[in-house]
Amino acid sequence: MSTESSEMPELYNLWLTVKEFPCQDFIFRDARLLLHRPNTETIACDYDFTTLIRDYDPTDVWTDHPRKFIAYDLFTADEKAAIQAYLATHHFAGITLHVARQSFPIPNHWAPCNAAGYGDWEGEYRFDAEDGFNCPVKFWGYYWLSETPVVAGLAQITCETDGSITVNGLENPSTLTARQAAMLCKTWMRAKALGKTEHLSLRYELPGGFHPSRGMTHSLAKDRMF
Repeated sequence: MSTESSEMPELYNLWLTVKEFPCQDFIFRDARLLLHRPNTETIACDYDFTTLIRDYDPTDVWTDHPRKFIAYDLFTADEKAAIQAYLATHHFAGITLHVARQSFPIPNHWAPCNAAGYGDWEGEYRFDAEDGFNCPVKFWGYYWLSETPVVAGLAQITCETDGSITVNGLENPSTLTARQAAMLCKTWMRAKALGKTEHLSLRYELPGGFHPSRGMTHSLAKDRMF
């Protein structure tokens, strides 16, 4: 069945490659995120699944998976344009949006990208939870990082209004660069002056070939420089 038929909807797969993707106190190089609608959203669509899914059987309990793939993992042309516009000014370093039009019918064994749940170093980046999110389309990015190289770590620093400083991500004292020391001092002074807790993330380098092992999350950068 031709994908150019007027009966076939114009829907797109969207995914990202991010040159530096921050996750769980680390920065991963060239991470891949599959974009999809949030699981928390209820999606209503009037697609004719009998033409969009090969050997469609509405009585088969598995059939819900290819239906959800179409409803949650694909975007219309207008939604694609809105997401492109939002990502054009995104803060991620080296972000690239990839687009592929979906051909139909799809195999009846397909499923949404996150149908199997989440294992080690898998999860969702919730774009719709970002400060200042103004895209008319809510979307998440499903990532799996077990084979993705780590290039740096992130220390999360909290400056309290009483002058105390809490560091999460480092267990021992480390050396600050002049620029990072200035950033920390400015953040600390702002917290004191405004009477409002301030947060700061500082990057530190990791040795080549480093990769976090299973279960590693916080307080991992012992004796590292940042």
